[in-house]
Amino acid sequence: MLVVLAVSCDGPDAGPGPSGGDGGSALAPVVLLAGEVPEGLEPDRAGPILSIRGMLPPRRRFPNLPPHPEGLREGFVEGYRRSFTGPNGAASSTVVRMIDPSVASALVAYLRLLPVGGHAAMPEEVPATGLGEEGYGWHLLVPRRESSGYVWRSGDLVASVTLSGPVGGVGPETSLPLAERVDGRLA
Repeated sequence: MLVVLAVSCDGPDAGPGPSGGDGGSALAPVVLLAGEVPEGLEPDRAGPILSIRGMLPPRRRFPNLPPHPEGLREGFVEGYRRSFTGPNGAASSTVVRMIDPSVASALVAYLRLLPVGGHAAMPEEVPATGLGEEGYGWHLLVPRRESSGYVWRSGDLVASVTLSGPVGGVGPETSLPLAERVDGRLA
């Protein structure tokens, strides 16, 4: 069972399938790099996010999602995603540039409303202290698995880092240092 933040997606604007290419994106070096993820995780997918739909869960899987805030679609500029998988877990990192900080802030607020994982369990909110100008973190425990992640804004950029795996290996104490690495490259 794999638990991931629901802002991962599948659809025509989700970006490319399995690859290692950066598609020429200036944001490619900002997301998590192979040497930064927990041992045993290998590169899975990487590529540009082509629209805001690529940052959001598909409506067909979550039909009751709240409507997008006004201007969110038009405010998207560019994005990039990199994910890693292994026999015991997964990691994902995204960065999107919005047209200005106010639209980026609206995206963070909207992402906070979205479901985490596909489970009925409620995630515990954890502080995102030190990440960007605003953000939040979460930790979700389900039988024998856990996931944790952070979403934050720095100027007009919105970043996320998500980990999932066996209980005791991918909690906030593991995901926060990874988020801090990405945050350090946002400037």
